[in-house]
Amino acid sequence: MLLTLRVDTSVSTVVRTVHSLFGRECRRMTKIRGRIWQRRFYDHVIRDEKDLRTKLDYLHGNPVRSGIIEDPVEYQWSSLSFWATGTGRIPCDHWNQ
Repeated sequence: MLLTLRVDTSVSTVVRTVHSLFGRECRRMTKIRGRIWQRRFYDHVIRDEKDLRTKLDYLHGNPVRSGIIEDPVEYQWSSLSFWATGTGRIPCDHWNQ
C-alpha cells in the first residue's frame, strides 16, 4: 500500500487501523481464521517521481510474483489501471510534491 498521510497521525496508527479493519472484513468474508498480515511493516518516504514509480512498479508486480495473475493489468484490486490511464476501479490521488 502506498499512502499519503493528510492528518497529524503516525504511520503506525494508520497501518494498525487499516490492518484491523481489513482483517476483520477478510475474516467475515472468508474462512481465514489466522494471521492475515505479517508482523512488521516497512515504511519509506517517497522523495521524487522516479522513487514513486519504482515503488508503484513493485506494488503492481506483487500479484504476478505471488502467482495470482500473469498480467498485472488483470488484477482488479490494483491501482495500475488508474496510473496507466487516469481512470480505474481504484481511484488515486495524483503525485504532488
